[in-house]
Amino acid sequence: MVAGNQVFEWTLKITGSYLNIPVKTGSANARFSIFLDGVWQTCFEVELGTRHDRDFIAFRNVEEYRDEILSIRVEGDCLGGDPIEKVSLSDRPEGIEELYSEPHRPRIHFTTRRGWINDPNGLLYYGGKYHLFFQHNPFGTRWGNMHWGHAVSRDLVHWREIGDALFPDSLGTIFSGSGVVDSDDTSGLRDGLHPPICLFYTAAGSHVDPGVLFSQCLAHSTDGGVSWEKFQRNPIVPNIVGNNRDPRVLWHGPSSCWIMALYLERVGEEQLYGLLKSADLKRWEKFDEVRLPGSGECPDLFELGIDGGPGTRWVFWGADGHYLLGDLDASGFRENSGPHSFYNNGSGKRGNAYAAQTFSSMPNGDGRRIQMAWMQGDFEGMPFNQQMAFPIELELRTTGVGLRLCGRPAREISKLHGRHSKVEGMDLAGDLHLRDIAGGEPLHVAGTISIERNSVLALAGGDFEVIFDCGMAEIRCLKRSAPLPFNATLQFEVLIDLASIEVFAANGLVYMPLFRAPSSDPSSLVLSLKTGEASIENLDIWELESWWS
Repeated sequence: MVAGNQVFEWTLKITGSYLNIPVKTGSANARFSIFLDGVWQTCFEVELGTRHDRDFIAFRNVEEYRDEILSIRVEGDCLGGDPIEKVSLSDRPEGIEELYSEPHRPRIHFTTRRGWINDPNGLLYYGGKYHLFFQHNPFGTRWGNMHWGHAVSRDLVHWREIGDALFPDSLGTIFSGSGVVDSDDTSGLRDGLHPPICLFYTAAGSHVDPGVLFSQCLAHSTDGGVSWEKFQRNPIVPNIVGNNRDPRVLWHGPSSCWIMALYLERVGEEQLYGLLKSADLKRWEKFDEVRLPGSGECPDLFELGIDGGPGTRWVFWGADGHYLLGDLDASGFRENSGPHSFYNNGSGKRGNAYAAQTFSSMPNGDGRRIQMAWMQGDFEGMPFNQQMAFPIELELRTTGVGLRLCGRPAREISKLHGRHSKVEGMDLAGDLHLRDIAGGEPLHVAGTISIERNSVLALAGGDFEVIFDCGMAEIRCLKRSAPLPFNATLQFEVLIDLASIEVFAANGLVYMPLFRAPSSDPSSLVLSLKTGEASIENLDIWELESWWS
């Protein structure tokens, strides 16, 4: 017993692939520490339930310790009995047969099997697969306890979660970062047929030991992303200031070096980011700083063609969707315009997307820039929490307000298309009941409508209404609004899932990713002309199949 805590210690021979732990949200917090031959391996915290009083079973893959004897230490307030009686080993995760059958599980948006997720991390393509890493608490449905989860997909829409890639260690829990394929082995880490895949992350030291500062670390894989090894000389970037975090690494060809964008700290009303460079991904030096207003964290830095032509701009991106356009060379980033807001809206609320990141590599011949974001919103009572926004394609276009980022659903949405209905060449007067045409959620609705300047059009479901107000020049939905430049032809796309609605309009200049209260009850769907005149040129409605089906 220690200072009000209960402490239990025991040894456990690993005879199964998974350690199963019952979770009861709101119960006493228990801290597990695991040792092998007296050497500390990792730690995690669990709101510990019992075999008979639990919300769900969390599971940790322990195959790497097969036939080893681990020492386990558990401490916490009021644990209510010996924890050894609560955990179990098995060759399949306990409760796996219940996965994806939950009533509020999103159908077309990525969610983790169990636990909490937030920021997408380390997005990259290698070996015929897209790799999605993400902030993950495997042992609870609240933020904390950060690991890197890992899922793969061959088509950007059907994902397979393959377990956590990075675990807390003595340098800290595993905060956000990025990944690259080191094709030329600049790091010298290659060992075998595959080039090193390198992950860069923040070790959030104070979340394990209050005396350890935040630093930046490296892990790599030499087997195509199956297993991961942390660099023995971590951290590769010691603490610069405060809680510096979220390294975004990319190759800059003109400078023949790697560049890291790193969040540093808030300075007045602006967020300060650092730019660092390296020849080998292991030794870094700071060479520039960038200031950006809005919410800090999670920088992204990427180059896009202008209007599909040969000219380009670099985009410096912050977590809340504020971004700068400029040029990048060996001396640093030079701003041309901005700040702009990708989630631009007049309500002062940016929607529910945050910490978006783009894929650092794409298949040969595919020059798209694909982005995924964390879509914030709680799933009360479910064994999982939070979801990812649907992948979108980014373009840099000349618009009526200048050069701006535009987005649209990734074309792979078509792989989920089911039953299709179409309306065309029809004057809209009053209500058009689309649920009579389409079935249940989820849905993909795409429309092109001729409309006069003062018209108001609405797409309404049971618990939401998207209002295209041409007179007020804005879109409104779920207490959010966004400017809508008037055009005699209104173009829009809407993705409707059980707990979200994503609205794209004005050829992607407007993007509103919104969380809504989860519902499994198929609602009505009506397209209405409130005022003015409108004529449907084309209206396509697809029922969407589940990504996990």
